[in-house]
Amino acid sequence: MITQPDAIATILVCHGFLCTDKDVGFLRKSMFGSRFNTMTFDFRAHGDDTDDQVSTFGYDEALDVIAAAEWLRKHPATKDKPLFVYGFSMGAVAAIQAQGKAQLFDAMILDCPFDSSQSIVRRGLDFVKIPFTNIDLPGKNFLAENAFNPYVQSIITALFKVAAHWDSKHVPISLVNFSPVDSMARIKVPCFIIHCAQDKKIPLASVYHLYAKKDGYKRLWVTDGRKHFDSFFNDPEKYIYKVRRFFMKVVQGELDKKRPHKVVHDVGVL
Repeated sequence: MITQPDAIATILVCHGFLCTDKDVGFLRKSMFGSRFNTMTFDFRAHGDDTDDQVSTFGYDEALDVIAAAEWLRKHPATKDKPLFVYGFSMGAVAAIQAQGKAQLFDAMILDCPFDSSQSIVRRGLDFVKIPFTNIDLPGKNFLAENAFNPYVQSIITALFKVAAHWDSKHVPISLVNFSPVDSMARIKVPCFIIHCAQDKKIPLASVYHLYAKKDGYKRLWVTDGRKHFDSFFNDPEKYIYKVRRFFMKVVQGELDKKRPHKVVHDVGVL
């Protein structure tokens, strides 16, 4: 955890699949600056200490988020300040699941989350082709429909490891049938959702589904980023501006004066 002497809030940063806390360390200074305390951590099966750990793409990782948030709620340097979460991809999903269970955060920024593990499995199978062709894998629909059967799951994970390069850092995975969209319906705090229109891993329809389920104050910013979690790298200046502005408005209590729902397609401001 990095604390700032004049911090106005604390931000818990939740990384994506195949990332580590070291990969997101640059966000502390470049995005959040000196106005916020920040904490990064490694999800299970990621980072240096991974013995006997398995990644579930956000389902069990919600417990990691809850543990980190509860620690921050008790720490002397952060317990009396608003607590926010910034998560991307799997980290965003884990934050959604955690907030749906425990109502930990005062506001959330969620970059490229998915609406269900079923949709991720189907999307992943779309990328698996017969070698040296562009022909879909025979039995793809059967595999998708039975993805969470232990025997079928072993086939799917093997396919993903070879064809979709999901284990480029040797992270063991276990597919769990869960729907972050159901947890999103229980979240009442302000949420800012960000997504790349050209994201090939998570379709825009998935994010619209999440956005529609969220009650209360919410914003959706659809960027022209070129791939998954590319909004920041596509236009860092605009991204940092919008992220900081959202959190500042929460701290200053200004969101009650704004329209509760808004979708921005890479134009305008919050």
